[in-house]
Amino acid sequence: MCFSVELLGVEKKEIKTSVGVDVGINTLATLSDGTEIENPKTLDKYDSKLCKAHRDLSQKKKGSSNWNKQKIILARVYHKVRNA
Repeated sequence: MCFSVELLGVEKKEIKTSVGVDVGINTLATLSDGTEIENPKTLDKYDSKLCKAHRDLSQKKKGSSNWNKQKIILARVYHKVRNA
């Protein structure tokens, strides 16, 4: 894969630098010069909140007003995960 970048509003001068990129699981990307870009792992951030919201929902009586409130709370957590 090859790509180039054009910057707007920057003085034109020719820079010829090549960098290889290795995409992985543990690190998001590793460059050929040794730089590692960390994987953000957004689901780990919300994992405990999702578990608690599911656990609280399971303890409510299905169809009750508290069950509906908890369902909205769970939907909010899923919304944050989706937008992360």
